[in-house]
Amino acid sequence: MSANPSSIQSTISKLRSYASIDEDDLDMECRRVPADFMRVASSYAEAQRRSNEIKVRKDRVLAELDIEVRQMLQASGSKVTEAMVKARIAGDPRYGNVVMEEIEADSDSVLLKNGLVSLSIKKDMLVTLAANRRNELNE
Repeated sequence: MSANPSSIQSTISKLRSYASIDEDDLDMECRRVPADFMRVASSYAEAQRRSNEIKVRKDRVLAELDIEVRQMLQASGSKVTEAMVKARIAGDPRYGNVVMEEIEADSDSVLLKNGLVSLSIKKDMLVTLAANRRNELNE
């Protein structure tokens, strides 16, 4: 099952709002954190799956290109060296495209992982802010 890049991008675009705190409505913020955390965690899992699927596809493309390039070089009578095979594969747009997809997927995963860290920090800050509010009300 392929991950949905648009849902991942949608969550990434909302990370800043998930991490922000409305100090005038701490009750709502406290209620919102678990749902926001689950949305980001779900998107992070999707992004990780997408990244892993792309890595598998990259390995498959690499193997197919390796065979194709070696056969082409042998058919032309050229001496086949690892450097020549590697250079031809690196210059092939099929390989370049999958590498760019991999970079994008890995970047999405890193952003979402950091979003989870931000939400954890937000939770801790909310606990502190709520405790401070209680102390102010009790004074």
